[in-house]
Amino acid sequence: MLPLIKFKLWCFPLHSRCLFIPPYICPVQRKFIGNLFILQLLNWLVKPLWIFGIDRLAQVQLGDEWYGKYYVVFSFGLLFNILLDFGLNNYVAAKVGKDGNPNAALPVAKLRIWLAFAYIFVVLALGIWQQFDPVILLLVIANQLLAGFVLFFRSILQGRHLFRTDSLVSVLDRIVAIVLCGILVFGDGFKAYNGVLFFLGAQTLGYFLALIISIWFAFKGANKSEQKLDQLPIQELLRSSAWFAVLAFSMSVFTRLDALMIKNLSSNGYAEAGLYAQSFRLLDAALIFSSLISTMLLPVLSRMIQNKEETDKLVWLNLRIVLFVAIPAALAAWFFGGDILNMLYQETYSNPQEFLQSQAVFVPLLTCFIPMSLIHIFGTWLTAGNQIKTLSYLAIISVLVNVGVNYIAIPRYGAVGAAWACLLTQSLFAFLCVAIAIKNGAIRMDLNRIFMLVIWILTAVLVFYFIEKNIPGIAGMLSACLAFVVATLLSRIFHTELIKLFRK
Repeated sequence: MLPLIKFKLWCFPLHSRCLFIPPYICPVQRKFIGNLFILQLLNWLVKPLWIFGIDRLAQVQLGDEWYGKYYVVFSFGLLFNILLDFGLNNYVAAKVGKDGNPNAALPVAKLRIWLAFAYIFVVLALGIWQQFDPVILLLVIANQLLAGFVLFFRSILQGRHLFRTDSLVSVLDRIVAIVLCGILVFGDGFKAYNGVLFFLGAQTLGYFLALIISIWFAFKGANKSEQKLDQLPIQELLRSSAWFAVLAFSMSVFTRLDALMIKNLSSNGYAEAGLYAQSFRLLDAALIFSSLISTMLLPVLSRMIQNKEETDKLVWLNLRIVLFVAIPAALAAWFFGGDILNMLYQETYSNPQEFLQSQAVFVPLLTCFIPMSLIHIFGTWLTAGNQIKTLSYLAIISVLVNVGVNYIAIPRYGAVGAAWACLLTQSLFAFLCVAIAIKNGAIRMDLNRIFMLVIWILTAVLVFYFIEKNIPGIAGMLSACLAFVVATLLSRIFHTELIKLFRK
């Protein structure tokens, strides 16, 4: 996301032909894959640099204790993001996606401002009750407010199918923060309390610039004569998005409550939370892939379902795409987890026991990538099909399971118990989403497709197993991933697409 608007890099003519997308693919799939390529490219260029460069080095220089204090407050702020969203982002993306009118979001924007005041009050009051540092808490609140409004205006861009512009906006805040934090990382470094404040302040500036740019493009080129829907009452807006809100809050609870429960229930609160953050950072990085697909799928699927178009091919395509990344990522944690952690965090481990504990956290957390990527596909289909109430019930069940398992496991096993509780919860939610989506016609899962997936997964396990026995370390992990790609190309999982591509 570059602020150099005059260069118009946001609208460069990168058509599907330039991406070698074969012409046999239907127009919806061609457009989707072309935009997906741009979105993934930008995010994989910028966000890993933030996660593995700046964020990781910040934790290494701050130490688990100080970073844990930041991470707990940050996760606490995310818990109440529902008050900033209230399910309205998905509502706006679907609404604008149906008629292409960005002015339909204006009454929602007014409501968002009132919700922002509610967020400030709730988070500030509960944060003081939790005895968080007031300055860190205020900076986290400011960042979440700015990030929330950036996401809101990005939902308008997504609804208008301006995916390339949205792609640029999605990384602008990180580009700014990377530049500012890079100065400190390679200078005096992040040190204790002041280091935490600088780390948060750099993100604040990044979010602010991204907000200005997103507002500009969200309404650029809109027809001012279009109906603004100002007459729509707030009560109707709240009713329309109520189940979106329930779903968003429930999912944030069983995804982000772990850090707060670790802080309050484990014997070494902030340090354990910092250890948990090491592995969760890698899960966050992996989820860039599937979450970006989900972001683009929502308005596309909304329009397809509204027009009663068949979604089988698009869902089946994206299911294989996310598993193509999620399967080797999870297997890398199981077979090469120690090597990965030693490469990234060797300086932070004070003793072998701490390293083994970190590895025990890493394996289940990164395995969560598989069920969470499935949620990003099938949960998005249910959302697009306006089955929010069903999704909300599933999410509430998952919250109860997550809180119950964490309450039992964290006092005994600390961050390791929280990691396995996360895997259990995400797997349960994913299974329910997939089952209901298939039942409602999202995709046809016949025996042939199921058989292909099973053989594909078993082949991946065998590839990683045998290579780990013969090639140790990071070289072995890279070799296993390469072998998996080759095995996938030789298998039937993408057989139809590859045959047609080569024939063309």
